[in-house]
Amino acid sequence: MRVDSSFEPLLAAFDLDGLDAEPGSVFGVFADGRLAYTNEGWERFARENGAPDLAHQWPIGRNVYEAIPPDLQSYYREGWEWAAVSESPWSHSYECSSPSEYRRFRMTTYPVGNGRGLLVVNSLVAAALWPADEPTGHPRIEYYDAHDRVTQCSHCRRTLHQLTGRWDWVPEWVQRWPDEAVPRLCDLCASYHYYDRARGAPTAD
Repeated sequence: MRVDSSFEPLLAAFDLDGLDAEPGSVFGVFADGRLAYTNEGWERFARENGAPDLAHQWPIGRNVYEAIPPDLQSYYREGWEWAAVSESPWSHSYECSSPSEYRRFRMTTYPVGNGRGLLVVNSLVAAALWPADEPTGHPRIEYYDAHDRVTQCSHCRRTLHQLTGRWDWVPEWVQRWPDEAVPRLCDLCASYHYYDRARGAPTAD
């Protein structure tokens, strides 16, 4: 567990040992997005998903908005700002699959300290193995555009096939994004999950 000394009083309503024992990834931020708390589940998820040095790359105090793709910035800003202003929880479901497993999570954001901070709890709600060695049926070169970049959905992590316009599951690019990858929402995720930014949060008066 890591916690900013000035953030800890905002968690007075929570049992810190209980939060640290949560199986899911839990983190806390100040209202401006600065990382202020992580539980053991946050670090364990990083280790198990190929990022054992994440705690060093993301020290307490770094702004989490740096990690959010540009096309999702407004969504999370509006949702988290609504939670802070309304002092009501805000929830959202999202996909975070691995190369071998489909995974769906529920993120619930709790305002703390009269809106001065937010506690974000990520809970696994569904998981299933992908079919073994499922081919995409396309040579990898066909996913690169004229600028030698690939486009990957920042929600479902499928990759755009440039010739057909299909979004395909390419396991090795889920394991590690190509250096030249460009994040973007696919049409399906944009219309189903994000058609109205922060739609799970009523407009604050």
